[in-house]
This record gives sequence, structure tokens and C-alpha cells, in this order.
Amino acid sequence: GDYAGLFGYNNGTIRDVTLANADISTDNDDAGGIAGGNQGSITGCTVTGGTITATKEAGGIAGWNYGSISECAVTDGTITTTNSKAGGIAGRNDGSIRGCTVTGGTITASTDYAGGIAGGNNGSISGCTVTGGKITATDSDAGGIAGRNNGSITGCTVTDGTIKATNYAGGIAGKNQGSISGCTVTDRTIKATTYYAGGIAGLNDGSITGCTVTDGTITATNDAGGIAGRNYDLISGCTVTDGTITATDYHAGGIAGKNDNGSITGCIAAPKEVSGTTYTGICAGRNNQTITACYGVTITGMNNVGDGDASGCTSFDKANVKEPNYFFTAGNPSPIEWMNTALQAAGATVRWTAGNADSGWYPVIIEN
Repeated sequence: GDYAGLFGYNNGTIRDVTLANADISTDNDDAGGIAGGNQGSITGCTVTGGTITATKEAGGIAGWNYGSISECAVTDGTITTTNSKAGGIAGRNDGSIRGCTVTGGTITASTDYAGGIAGGNNGSISGCTVTGGKITATDSDAGGIAGRNNGSITGCTVTDGTIKATNYAGGIAGKNQGSISGCTVTDRTIKATTYYAGGIAGLNDGSITGCTVTDGTITATNDAGGIAGRNYDLISGCTVTDGTITATDYHAGGIAGKNDNGSITGCIAAPKEVSGTTYTGICAGRNNQTITACYGVTITGMNNVGDGDASGCTSFDKANVKEPNYFFTAGNPSPIEWMNTALQAAGATVRWTAGNADSGWYPVIIEN
């Protein structure tokens, strides 16, 4: 039946349980290492190795989380759904997940919604870390934290490993219809074999604020972007440095492959390479709406925007970025002033401040 786990269904408190190399499987829905379904509290639990399988909603800690999961760790597990919603911590999250880690292993949804922390997120995910491993949605929606995000994702980190889907592959969420803020993606391979690959979200139809993408590769046939493959809503105060962005057909950009009825404000695009057959740009491959106060590192032979209004994106030579004063002194207003004024006008809760050697002398984003 439904709810397969060390505990089938939890509506109380589970704390400090360790599970190693267990095989948990159901022909129905909701399988988890600790609980098939959680409406209570799960804290400080560890799951290592083993396999967890369900038709829908399979997770390293809980298949379906309605309650709270905090400070749990999953390492080198194999989590699979024969249909949808596979996640490193929860297959589906309608509650809260905080301070959890997922390391290595494979997470696979045979149709859609595969995520490093949750396959599908309708609740809140904060302060979580995903390192290495392979996340795959055979059809759509694969993300480093959530395959599909309809809730909030805050302060999460994704490093190394691969994320792959036919459509909608993202470093944090395959598709974002909620909010993503203060997240970092480093050295991740992100691939959509058809549409929409992005360093933070394959497709953004919500808000992305104060996020950073460094190194790695982002690839799609159509719509590949350093932050979002395609943007329908809000991207603000984000940075893309190093790494390669490729659309083998059309729409590749340092921030967005295509900005379609959305806004991009106060961002920095400094990828190593942007390439595609049609519509490539330092900030965006194609812009159908608004880009304001953004900066991009010059790429020889490439326009700031491949097609559309480019007035909101200014390019600069990377050789000038040798110390933090460049962003305070180049031009009048300076880059920092221009970006921060635009962020304030947009109602953003973040602002740029001086960088350091660790940030490659690029500015860093902080909360207001």
C-alpha cells in the first residue's frame, strides 16, 4: 500500500535515526527512507546507501512531507519513481525542509519532477546543500533543489554533479513558479535535451533574487541561460561567472536565453563562453521585455543582446576587473550605483557591495 518507510506514516516526532543500505519499495505512492508520509517532525536523521522506489513521491527521508524535516542527511542513495516526484529528501514537499544535505547517489523520475531535495516543492526549503550525484527527469522538470518549485527556496547550495531533463533543467529548479533567493550553484552540468536549461531555473515564471552561478556547463537545444533558459517574470541581483552556456539551435544568453515578458534588473553576466546558432547575447539571447542596469563581460563578436532592446546591458573588459574599485569608479553613475538604484526602484531586498579576491573582484550581493 501507500506510505512505505522505516515508519509508514509519521504524525509525531522522529529524531536521530540512522538507516543504512535499506531497500524500500512500493508499487503505489509515497516511499521514504524514514517515513512514507510525514505530517509531524523529522530531525537529525541519516540515510546512507540503499534504494527507495515508488510510483510517485519517493524521497530519501520522506515520500510526501506535510510537516517539517530538518538537519537530515542522505548519502549515496538510489531514489526512483516509475512516474513522478523523486527527491533526495522528499518526493513532494508541502511543508518545510531546513538545513538538510544530499551527497552523491542518483535521483530519477521516469516522467517528471526530480530534485536534489524535493521532486516537487509547494512549501519552503531553506539552507540545504546538494553535492555531486545525478538528477534526472526523463520527461521534464529536473532541478538541483526542486524539480518544480511552487513555493520558496532560500539560501541553498548545489555543487558538482549532473542535472538532466528533456525540458526544464535548472541548477536550483527545473521550473520556478515560486521564489528562489540567495542560492548558489557551482560547477554543475545542466542539460535540457530540448527546451529550457538555466543555471538557477530552466524556466522562470516567479522570482529569482540574489543568486550566483559559477563554472559548470549549461546546455539546451533551445533557450539556455546563465540564470534562466527563459524568463517570464523577475530576475534581480544575480551573478554568472565563468562556465559555458550553449543553445545548439537558438536563444543563449549570459543571464537568460530569452527574456519573454519578464524583467532582468541589476545583474552581472560574466560567463566564459556563450554559443548558439541563432540569437546569442552577453546578457540575453533575445529580449522581448525589460533589461535594466545589467553588466556583462565582453565576448568578442557578440552583442550584449542577440535580438531586442539592449540599452539596459553594458559590457566591460574582464581585464578591468582587478580590484573592487572598478565597479565604484567606472562611469558616472558607477556600475554599483546604477545597479543598486535600479534594484531599489524595483523593490528588491538585495544590493551590491564591494567584492574581494574570493569573488574574483566582482561585487557580491547582500541583503538590504
